[in-house]
Amino acid sequence: MIDRRAFLAGWLGGGLLAAPPAARAQQSGKVPVVGVLNSGVGPRSNRIDTTRQGLRDLGYIEGQTIAFDVRFAGLNPDAFPALAADLVRRKVSVLLVSGPAAIRAAKDATSTIPIVALDLESDPVQAGFVRSLAQPGGNMTGCFLDQPGLTGKWLELVREAVPAARRIAVLVDTTTGPWQLAAIKTAAEKFRIELQVLEIRSFGEVDHALGTGVKGGSRALVQLSSPLFDGPLARQIADFSAKNHLPGRLDGDGRRRYDDVHLELHQLRRHLRQALLVPSAPAVLDGDRAPLDIT
Repeated sequence: MIDRRAFLAGWLGGGLLAAPPAARAQQSGKVPVVGVLNSGVGPRSNRIDTTRQGLRDLGYIEGQTIAFDVRFAGLNPDAFPALAADLVRRKVSVLLVSGPAAIRAAKDATSTIPIVALDLESDPVQAGFVRSLAQPGGNMTGCFLDQPGLTGKWLELVREAVPAARRIAVLVDTTTGPWQLAAIKTAAEKFRIELQVLEIRSFGEVDHALGTGVKGGSRALVQLSSPLFDGPLARQIADFSAKNHLPGRLDGDGRRRYDDVHLELHQLRRHLRQALLVPSAPAVLDGDRAPLDIT
């Protein structure tokens, strides 16, 4: 089961929620714009489509009472700072971002525009994104999930599946921060497993990294979580692993991915709605960080 703390309920009341989106847009004379930072290549994203549908369910009509400005990083995390700065110059109403690299870029770009974040990889407090989970402070809120706490379990499962593997490759996107890698290193010491860390920062480095893992004698592969590993790249990694007989934990095998966390996207929609309704008060919202059940 997914164990999560309740969101603050105070924002659910009040007169702003009583007025329909069309009435609010008419009163303000301006259609709110949701600026989106996405790691993919576009032009579509399941996550963005889900967000659009969620806002339609709440009564928003794209082009009339809500607008989206979506920027794709093209699987290059280094592109996020310029994309975030451009959205801030456009004065979007709220920034919707996912993954540590996009969150950092948004936070560096603005201290006033509300930021609604989805993060599967980092500890938001240790990363400096928020002051605390109960009182994030600043202009950021969203869903932060405890993926780093799962990496030890992933290694344990791979060890059970391949008991003879004493050397295991770990594919890690270094732009997601150090927390997942630190957790799996701790687990590896416990199980007396040697890790071969394959670090990447961009899409183009994946093939070389995987080849290095095979040449280095690793008997299995653990792929740590990253928005970079969503979409076609997940299948590419899975195909490589199958071809080279590397069992392990992959995003392509049906485990948690950014485009598949539907419950978290539903909760993210609640944060997004609040940021649209009360843009001056994101600091009072709850940062939701939930341990996940990997079964």
